[in-house]
Amino acid sequence: IIRPYSTRAWDELARMHLTPPEIVWGGFALGASCVIFGQGGLGKSRLALNIARNQVLGLPFAGMDTAPRPLRHLFMGSENSIHRLQHDVRRMSAGLSAEQVALLGEHIRMATLEGPEDTFISMNAMNAARWQATLEAWPPDVLWVDPWGDVLEGEANSDEDARATISNLRRLLRKVKPEAGLCILAHSRTGANNIAQAMGYDSANFGKGSKALYSAARCVWTLA
Repeated sequence: IIRPYSTRAWDELARMHLTPPEIVWGGFALGASCVIFGQGGLGKSRLALNIARNQVLGLPFAGMDTAPRPLRHLFMGSENSIHRLQHDVRRMSAGLSAEQVALLGEHIRMATLEGPEDTFISMNAMNAARWQATLEAWPPDVLWVDPWGDVLEGEANSDEDARATISNLRRLLRKVKPEAGLCILAHSRTGANNIAQAMGYDSANFGKGSKALYSAARCVWTLA
């Protein structure tokens, strides 16, 4: 079925009563895309897990509010083993009540890399069915993808491949939760000169590979 692109008339748009976007944290809204750039080993995964933890518990993170209602967070990745995740979960659960830990259990799920093919998460035709089955089994409000390089199908510097991968991710996500948010964790450039570009006019050059990922996001965080 070929559907036309969504369009609205000027006066129709002016009359519409739209629900304000729900902010997950720090400018990242449900229904939109966010990217977190940072060097390997800097702590992108733990940062994302901390954001989800605080969001579910109704706590701010880094001095900024999180969405007031608990959201469902699904972490899909290929780098962090079940032992690493268990260590992080135990440390982040320290001092919490049994009720709070149970609430986190209801709202956060993580890819634990227990099967021989669990690390193969690139958005190709063979893996698309596994992605779809995973999302249908537990539809998230927020999908966290970590890292971008392992999900990207094609060349790292290809704008076309980057856009196709993002489109396929969003298409699969919208089938199960149209208003869900997508946050991608991506590696940045290394070295003092590149790190200096994390802020300011050169920030678009901080991330590795195609700039299409930077352009597709409505919220970008750079960690350096």
